[in-house]
Amino acid sequence: KARTPPVSWRSNPQWTDKMVAYLSELPDFRRKLFSDSTGAARKESRWKVTAKDGKAQQYAVLADAIFAK
Repeated sequence: KARTPPVSWRSNPQWTDKMVAYLSELPDFRRKLFSDSTGAARKESRWKVTAKDGKAQQYAVLADAIFAK
């Protein structure tokens, strides 16, 4: 079975820019994706954010935001 070639981030810096912008604009999505902790939420005086979708679905949303034309 042939492997999918790796993503070439170095030759496409705009992808990194899109990812950073997307995650910066959507802090709740970012917290869900990177597993918001109860301790961090308490420290910031807010409720913990939990994802109802699995990580694969969240990564698919992020990939669409980065790679969609």
